[in-house]
Amino acid sequence: MTLSISGDDDHWSMFSRTPATGKPNVFRSRAGLPHVREFAEKNFFARMRCTIDPDQLTDAGLPKSTEALDAFEDALLKALTEAGAQTYLVAVTTGNGTRDLYFTAVDRAELPVALKSIEGERPFQVALASGDPASLLDALTLSKEELEKASIHAVPVQRGGGFLGKLFGR
Repeated sequence: MTLSISGDDDHWSMFSRTPATGKPNVFRSRAGLPHVREFAEKNFFARMRCTIDPDQLTDAGLPKSTEALDAFEDALLKALTEAGAQTYLVAVTTGNGTRDLYFTAVDRAELPVALKSIEGERPFQVALASGDPASLLDALTLSKEELEKASIHAVPVQRGGGFLGKLFGR
């Protein structure tokens, strides 16, 4: 199976977890797909963290608005696509004052180049860090136990537009 940068044609899992802090983390992930996981385990893996200003968060640690985050994600994916990059979005998590975008790539230089190409005013800080994909991929996927307890719903794909479009449309 062929990977695409944004994963528009892949099956994405949407789920949440609430850690000991009591503040939810919302996940949009394709890390459970065998072809995505296999590629990520063999290549560069990175997390791009967007740290949201505390006055822009709800009491639950989620952004009051995702408009700027969504626009940033769209611009980054567009820059990667236009560059013909082999850098692929694997998952996105939102919670505890951050939005993390997880990528895998053949060439580790593509993501910083794409980020630099879209620099501008943002109401959040951006930091890039690389890491070992194995433990991160596990954290971005529902375990067998979680799957057994989960309520699974088929949701029609909504392309673009707002928070729900971002959650379910990619």
